[in-house]
Formats: sequence, C-alpha cells, structure tokens
Amino acid sequence: MDNIVDNKYILQQKIGQGSFGQIYIAIDKDTGERYAVKVEDNNVSVPQLLFEARIYQIMAGSTNIPRLFYQAEDFDRNVIVIELLGNSLEGLLTKCNRHMSVKTVCMLAEQMITSVQFFHSKNYIHRDLKPDNFVMGKGNCANKLYIIDYGLAKRYRDQNTHQHIKFSSGKSLTGTARYASINALAGYEQSRRDDIEGLAYVLIYLCKGSLPWMGIDAKDRKEKYAKICESKRKTSPEVLCQGLPSVFAQFLVMARGLSFEQEPDYVTYRSLFRNYFISQNWVYDYQYDWSEVPYSTMDGAVPRRTVHKRRQNYAVNATFSSDQKYFSVDAVKSGEFATVGSQEKMIKPQVTLPDVGAPINTIDMVVADDKKVTIQDNEPKKASRSKKRVVKKGTKKVVKKKMKKSQASRKPLPHQPTAGIIQIDLNKSKEERKPSVDVKQQQQKVEEEQRRKAMEEEMKRRAAEEEQRKRRLEEEQRKKQQQMINQSEERKKSNAAAVRRSSSVERKHHHHHHHRHQERNKSVEQQPQQIEKQKEMSTDRYKSSQPSPRIKKRKVALPEDMTSLNTVDQFLIRRGAMTPQNLSPAKVSKRK
Repeated sequence: MDNIVDNKYILQQKIGQGSFGQIYIAIDKDTGERYAVKVEDNNVSVPQLLFEARIYQIMAGSTNIPRLFYQAEDFDRNVIVIELLGNSLEGLLTKCNRHMSVKTVCMLAEQMITSVQFFHSKNYIHRDLKPDNFVMGKGNCANKLYIIDYGLAKRYRDQNTHQHIKFSSGKSLTGTARYASINALAGYEQSRRDDIEGLAYVLIYLCKGSLPWMGIDAKDRKEKYAKICESKRKTSPEVLCQGLPSVFAQFLVMARGLSFEQEPDYVTYRSLFRNYFISQNWVYDYQYDWSEVPYSTMDGAVPRRTVHKRRQNYAVNATFSSDQKYFSVDAVKSGEFATVGSQEKMIKPQVTLPDVGAPINTIDMVVADDKKVTIQDNEPKKASRSKKRVVKKGTKKVVKKKMKKSQASRKPLPHQPTAGIIQIDLNKSKEERKPSVDVKQQQQKVEEEQRRKAMEEEMKRRAAEEEQRKRRLEEEQRKKQQQMINQSEERKKSNAAAVRRSSSVERKHHHHHHHRHQERNKSVEQQPQQIEKQKEMSTDRYKSSQPSPRIKKRKVALPEDMTSLNTVDQFLIRRGAMTPQNLSPAKVSKRK
C-alpha cells in the first residue's frame, strides 16, 4: 500500500483497526501537522467509509464533531483524513482504575447530551453510542469531548418535510448490545429514544466500571442478545444506579419513557446533571480524573500534570433552628478558628479530627448571633528560609538569595468542604454539649425516602403511561384489523354484485337471443303465407300497372228528353257507366 495520500499526507504508525479498515497517523509533509487517516479497501461489498465521509460533511459546524480535511477514492482504497483526537473514554476509564468520579461524569454528560442533540438535529441517529466512540481532544482542546464513528448512523426523518420513519419490528440489532436499548434488542426500529437510553447506560458504566449484563454466556449471538434484553428489563433504574446520585436513575427513567417518534427533552437532561453539579458546590474547571493520573504521554493522551495539594481557607454558612438554640456548620479538620462578626474566636477541638467527615464527639465553640461563620486554616505558617547559592564569577564570589514562595502567594485550588453536621445545644454547658452527626444521617434518610417515593411515583406514572401506550397500540391494531375486515367484506360484496350483474347481462343476452330465435322460427313458419301474400300483392301491382282494357264504344240512343243533358252525363250514359234511370227526375229537370 502506498504510504502517501493526496501527495500530501504521509502515513506513519497504525493506531487502530476495525471491520471497515485501518486508522493511521499521518503528517502533512508541508506543515508537519498530524492527522488521522482512515483507510478502507475499495473491493468491499458495502463501502462504509464514503458514507461516513458524507456524514462528516453533513455534521460540519459543531464543536463536538471532528473536522474532515480530505476524502476520496485513492487507487484501490477509500480514504478520509480527519482531525487527530485524543484517547477514548474507554481507554481513560482503564487509566482511572475502572472508575470515574461523579464530578467528571457530570461534566462529560453535558457535552455528550449536546453532541447527541446536534447529531439528531441533522436528521440522523448514531445507533452505536459507547465509550469507544467518545474521545477527548488534544492540545488546547484537551478538555473537549468529541463523538466519532458514524458508520452505523441512519436518517430517521426527511430533511425537508421532517417526516419520521415508520415504526417496524423484526429488525436485527445494529450497534453494541452492552449499551443498546431494550427496544433495539427486542428487534424494533431504532429512533432518537434508543440513542438517549444507550447514553444513559454509558454514563452509568463510566461511574461504576461495569454493568450487570456484562459477561453473559450463550451458545449463539441471538440467545445472548435475548438474555441481555431480559436482564435490562428486569433491572430497575434504582437497582442499576445503586450507590450513585439519583440524577442517573432519573435520566434512565426519562429515556425509557420516550415514545418512538417523541423528541427527547435535551434541555431537561442537561439541567439534571448541571443542577446536581451546582448543588455539590463543584466548579466547572474541566479537571477530569485522568488529569491527576500520572501516565506516559502518548499519541492522543492528555499531557501529564503535576497536582499540588494545598491547605485552603474557605467559608461555610451556619444553619440556625427556629428557636435559635441549635445551629450546624460543616465540620473541618482540627486546628481552626472562627470569625464571628468582627471578632475572631478560636475553636479548640478536644478530639483530633483525622479526616474531613469523621465523627465528632465534643467541640468547644464560641457562638454569636451572626449566621455567617468563616472557618479558616489555623496552621501556623513557617518562616520562609532563604537559600544561598554561591556562583563563581571571575575572582569574586557572588551570593544570590532565592526566596521560597510563601504559602499564601500560591494560587489555591478549588476545594469543597464536606463533613457531617454538628449540632450544639446552646442551653447546655460546654461540657454537656455533644455534637452529633445523627441529624445529617436522619436528614439523609428523609431525603433518600423522599427520593425513593418520588422515584416510585415516577415509575408508577411511567408504568401508567406505558400501559396507556400499549392500550392505544392495541386499540389502533384492533381498528386496523376491523378496517381490514370491513374492506374484505366490501370487496366480497362488490365481487358478488359484479357476479350478479354479469349473470343478469348473460340472462338478458340469452333472452334476447331466444326471442330472436323465436321470431326467426315464426317468420320461417309464416314464410309460405307471406310468399303467397306477396305473390298476390305483386299480382295486384302488376294488374294495376297494366293499362285498363279499352271499353268498346256503344252508341246508345238517347231519349229525346235526355238531349238536354250535359256532355259528361251523355258520355257516361253512352259508356254504360250510368243509365238514364240513375238520374233523378229533379236532376233531369234541373239539367233541362
């Protein structure tokens, strides 16, 4: 294989390999900048790399999407050149001893939700969200999270009309079974809800380092997927998130409650983790767990950092009861003093507190009416010693003093005071005052009970919604079946009507044919008579056409009294057509 791409990028060592091909680090021969190059054989049945390049072009513009610099079919291979990124979250989890702090995961969660939201806004779903596909940046972008690997992405709605794809079942799993949603494992068509549920499993995995369904054995892949799906169904969010803040279980409950075409509430998801982050008084310093883990620098690794532990000055608020007899403050390490109002009062613990949050038996504290109590470190500062360094310069000795930086001049790191709650009865003497941490424990129990009840109510509500959704689906299915039955009956009726019409037409045709046959037979029977009649008629016509025989003239002697008749009468009488007797006397007299 040629080790140069586009006559510009020189391939170096291989850093990854997958089903689609290989990943190399490449150097721009002109500028010396490094890039990541993905190479795929051109003779594969389904070219995946060119499709992924198309997704890179569609997703361009987001800060959580790597930049695409080059893509082409180079000789007998498909090649894309993208931005070189850092380690994946899976690799960083291993470097953090298979466990990440809640603070780190909360900072990552907001970036993950934002990147998935942007992906969905471009009308695509990822379908393979897992720690391997979330990577950190490099250099100035080392604290930024990127989402990669779009080979399994799919368009879930039309770009112009935003028409959502149809729900279907019987699908094979696309993605990683460990983080796949329950619906995806059950063979249903994936949508945005499946990406959100998979993201919830990723966050829980980063906090715990494992998931209950990891390591399931089966004889084949189908059986394994079925067992993983059943395990996810049986494992409730509370059990799965046991030992974690309630926001993780809430996020999973909300993800599982989404319908097929419902748009996820990304703003609410981010608010869950942000509000919890703020409630813990954490700072968005983007100092992740691996920032404090010393490991050798490698390609894509976060640069090694040196962490300095320093003692801090910090303030806490005292909480007073309604009767002003009790107040509580966050416990701190031994050796502190309190500033109440404008007066500075010493706090002399009789029992040394080895660690923050350790049980406190007794404490002697000066109390004032002010509710603002400032707790400061009372460790005496050591005088800085000057170090002499002798430098020979010519023949004279030059003494240079290098002063050690004072503790106060160093920039303090953010610190969060955490401890049990101290409760003091002001009516008792100092000897009788015995602060206890039971109040905080009781408060934690109450809060836990409230969270549990809220979670139960939420689960009931989700179950009711799921039941309603199932009933609605059943009702829709029943309506569809009834509609199909009605259509079938209508088709049967129309077919029967068509058959009847056809029979009627045939009967009419048969009757008409029979009538014509009868008429033809009748005409045949009457034909001799008609022939005779026609002969007679033709004979009559012949006779009528012949000239009438001439009448022989006979001279008839007219009587004397008829001589006065007109010529016509005389002619008729002579022809024999009329006799003189036919003339009435009146007529004769008149003619006379």
